[in-house]
Amino acid sequence: MPPDFPETAPDQKEGSVPADAPPPGPGFQHPPGRHGIFESGPQFFLFLIVFLFSMGLAVHDRWRIEEKERIRVELHYLKSQLNPHFLFNAMNGIYLKNQIRHLKRFLCFLQ
Repeated sequence: MPPDFPETAPDQKEGSVPADAPPPGPGFQHPPGRHGIFESGPQFFLFLIVFLFSMGLAVHDRWRIEEKERIRVELHYLKSQLNPHFLFNAMNGIYLKNQIRHLKRFLCFLQ
């Protein structure tokens, strides 16, 4: 049988503990219908579900941002590789064209 609880003062809300009340001892039992952290009932679980869902959304958004950044960096890296390759091929083509012209002159000279 739960211990008897004193009547509440007129300025005190129903179920609240007076400010001068001693802390609960080892044999303390919660008033009927109250269970510590679960006093608010389903509101606590609703808060927990909403909190975990919002954390999941935040993690997902962060993952998408990092994925976009990774793709952007990879594209920049590939473009930086393309530019020197393109320049090398262009310069090599000009060089070969010049070599062919000199070779034709040399062959004309030999004839």
